[in-house]
Amino acid sequence: MLSSSSYSIAQSDYRGSKVKMTRSINRYTEHDYSPLARHFADFIERMNGKSAPELYLAALLVSDVIAGGHICLNLASHEKQTFQVGEKESIISPAIDAWERVLRLSPVVGRPGEFRPLILDETHRLYTYRYWNYENKVADRIREMAGTMIPPSPLFNPETCHALMERLFPESISPDGHASGQIIAAFIALTRHLCLISGSPGTGKTTAVARILAFLLESSDNTKSFRIALVAPTAKAAIRLEESISKIKQVLRCPEWVKTLIPEQSWTIHRLLGASADGTSYRYGEKNPLPYDIVVVDEASMVDLPLMSHLLEAIPYSSRLILLGDPHQLSSIEAGAVLGDIMGSGEKNQYSQAFLNMFRDYAGIGTLSPDETKRSFMTDSMVELTRNYRIRDESILGRFKKSVMMGDANEAVQLLESGGEALTWTEIPDPHALKSYVKTEIGRYLNKYLRNVLKYSDIDEVFLHFDAFRVLCALRGGLFGTIHLNRLLEDCMKEMSGDHPIPSFYPGKALMVTNNDYALQLFNGDIGLALADDKAKEHYSVCFREPKGTFRKLSPYTLPEHETAFAMTVHKSQGSEYDRVFLFLPDSDNPILNRELIYTGITRARFNLTVCSRKEILTRAISRKMERYSGLTEKIWG
Repeated sequence: MLSSSSYSIAQSDYRGSKVKMTRSINRYTEHDYSPLARHFADFIERMNGKSAPELYLAALLVSDVIAGGHICLNLASHEKQTFQVGEKESIISPAIDAWERVLRLSPVVGRPGEFRPLILDETHRLYTYRYWNYENKVADRIREMAGTMIPPSPLFNPETCHALMERLFPESISPDGHASGQIIAAFIALTRHLCLISGSPGTGKTTAVARILAFLLESSDNTKSFRIALVAPTAKAAIRLEESISKIKQVLRCPEWVKTLIPEQSWTIHRLLGASADGTSYRYGEKNPLPYDIVVVDEASMVDLPLMSHLLEAIPYSSRLILLGDPHQLSSIEAGAVLGDIMGSGEKNQYSQAFLNMFRDYAGIGTLSPDETKRSFMTDSMVELTRNYRIRDESILGRFKKSVMMGDANEAVQLLESGGEALTWTEIPDPHALKSYVKTEIGRYLNKYLRNVLKYSDIDEVFLHFDAFRVLCALRGGLFGTIHLNRLLEDCMKEMSGDHPIPSFYPGKALMVTNNDYALQLFNGDIGLALADDKAKEHYSVCFREPKGTFRKLSPYTLPEHETAFAMTVHKSQGSEYDRVFLFLPDSDNPILNRELIYTGITRARFNLTVCSRKEILTRAISRKMERYSGLTEKIWG
């Protein structure tokens, strides 16, 4: 930690004084800055040793944008503006060159590689040291893993490789000799420390990774100590990964000893790293690496920059990392869009000539599709799966998904208006109409779920019926937000279930944990269902689904902070899939509405999707692309 005395150096007067900052400006910015951002800016100015409005403003803004999901501040996009930093105080930012000259005079601002509270690079990016360090570590490790070859075992010859691929990936080689994404991913995992598999829900990412693990095990010289970890960012996603791998293992065309070595237990990343009780430190890290040869991370788009940095730091240099994710989905709630930044913005499925030659030699396949143009050594570590096994591209849901992904709002609206059982659209004009819609349309699904709850049937069956449908919202507040919709859905449940002695708990009430509790091992986003302990319905436990198909019952009075979860935000739904989804958008535009949010919401639906929104709100959301500012792509791709 830097001492405050390090920043008491006497300085010459700043070129940009408060007098200079009263000149005319182009734009005026109003924003409610958080107490944390204000405290950070005050701290930086105190460490500077003298008042400096330009420095205060830069510190305030960088703290604010990190809270908004960015990794750093683009100073150039904030020049020549007026910022209201208090009820009566405003600060005008100077032109970028003058602003940067002022900042570089300060002892609290350093260049990349220096140990200062703020880091300013040569491309107008201002970081806190913490996030500059995270970004640098992730970029360095990703480049190192992607750029390092793993020579196949001397005993693993091309004939063995080709035969193994034909057995494990029987449908992955077309009659004309083209290789599918799954078989390319297997060869990437064989020859690289990093394998990044992207694709939308339904493209077989989990199936691919199960086959890849079998492929790696059978191609290895020494499988006795082969250790594999399956992880995901949330408990819900980890359970889904575990369930999927368990099912796929049963149909793998491989020896039983291989199936035995593919684990069925999964972890959250926090549990894998051995997070402390307060979640601020980890058991595993650079000095105490993880004891695994392969780490598989599902739903990698949900991993924020700090967590990715800690994970990469804990992975041994001899190990492989396989990332599965969809960069078109919403990024992590915390800072960063790491998966998208790692993948870059170029065309996918392009490989170097060296990779192509080696692939042809070992796989015995003459052609890769669709392109063979070299861009970067990074491309040899990535594959995008494009064939969708769940939603056909030509189906109305498939076309709707693609139109949203491409930002084509006109086509998306036309598809909604065309109608159909799989894709429906409704506008709800007022609260009375909303209450009626919830009772008649969504109430049918609530009733089916409640009937199963009241039968006292198997807990797994109760969860299956609960996951048959879901109400998703863009926001928490407002007429079409989770708070109001949960109230309406709860009223329906209470009305259908009849009298119950405990008003706050009733048969089948759905709860979502909203605050991590490391002692109970319950985490933000975990879902529990309130079920009666006996047929008298006088006592209730909240049941949480655990790995390996087990369930844990807890007293409702011991739970950490939680909320009703019949309706949840799209953010909270990531990593889940439901047979039917009702997607509600607010009745007025909001900056949080973007195509990534819409795409994430619609891809939660397996078979049926209903969009509840005004046409103009949906159109604006699809036309708006989420941008998170960072330097990670540039550092990785050069």
